[in-house]
Amino acid sequence: MGNTNHRGSSLQSEGVTPERKQLVENLKKLKNKIENDPDGIVLKYIILGAHNCGKSLLTIRFLTDKFVTELPSTAGIDFYQQGIKSNKERIKLQIFDTGSYDLYREVIINYLPSMDGVILCYDVTDLQSFELTSQILQDIRLYIPDPKV
Repeated sequence: MGNTNHRGSSLQSEGVTPERKQLVENLKKLKNKIENDPDGIVLKYIILGAHNCGKSLLTIRFLTDKFVTELPSTAGIDFYQQGIKSNKERIKLQIFDTGSYDLYREVIINYLPSMDGVILCYDVTDLQSFELTSQILQDIRLYIPDPKV
């Protein structure tokens, strides 16, 4: 038999669990709910990077203005929302804090086209973390229409 690498069969071969399928469905529902919210200007940002490079720590620092040194690893995508007032405009900043890009890539790439911006993180003490940024940039160029990189 030939090598037929269909998207569905490749996901099956990676061992997609029912929990992961449910996570994808829940994230799709959340995405639809967010996109239909009429309150003010909505800006969507996603934070991408390697496992344990500080994405969640950076997010918590921005949202709470507190420095945290340890957090549990993000499984999939965590969603945060912060209201900002700028020039008499209400801005709702939505932050999608992702788990490890290499683990959750198949989920994350579904979110890229709807994002207004991407925050790319890496650990300056981890060469592999930095090297992963080139793959992430390739995906950004592939899945975000007309990216300004």
